[in-house]
Amino acid sequence: MRYATKAKLFLTAAILTLVSVSIAYLIDKPGRKEPVPVSRSMKTDGAEVVIDQFHFANSESDKVSWELSAARAEMRKDEGMARLRDLKAVFNGRDGMVLTLVADGGTFEEGTRAITLGGGDGPVTLTSSNGYTMSAEDLSWDDVKKTLSTDNHITIKGSAIDIEGRGMVARADLQEVRITDGVRTVFRQGGKGR
Repeated sequence: MRYATKAKLFLTAAILTLVSVSIAYLIDKPGRKEPVPVSRSMKTDGAEVVIDQFHFANSESDKVSWELSAARAEMRKDEGMARLRDLKAVFNGRDGMVLTLVADGGTFEEGTRAITLGGGDGPVTLTSSNGYTMSAEDLSWDDVKKTLSTDNHITIKGSAIDIEGRGMVARADLQEVRITDGVRTVFRQGGKGR
């Protein structure tokens, strides 16, 4: 009986030691993700909340209509918006088309759910599941009107067409795109490269 008690104590101590060593190893494991470095253009001064791996999904009729993710989000209560770093927005159209926008920086307004991408942090790129690509200095999403817009230079490329201009308003499904100034269009026969 005495040996059984000693064996149980030894076994319990061995299990606790193994668990402690495992936890210490996992905490110190070098493969952990490091915090995303913040660029100089995105100051952390005054940020009340900082979230790494930020994600927001907007649902309509039990379907995700668009999602926004960022490597880092910084928020202040008095601004009512989040400043984002390394962000990606994905819009799911009713007809199955998907738009993916990528930018180095931008903002997300909590109340209106408006998104601004770009604006001095590098170009915004957009790719659509139907083969179009778009590049702009900045793009804004208006969640009420369901439109993407910019007042700056924009380039749209498809398999058979290239469009350039300044200023644009487009529906999220790209079925209606209006470029407001300096439009230049190049058509390519048969959808082949230049």
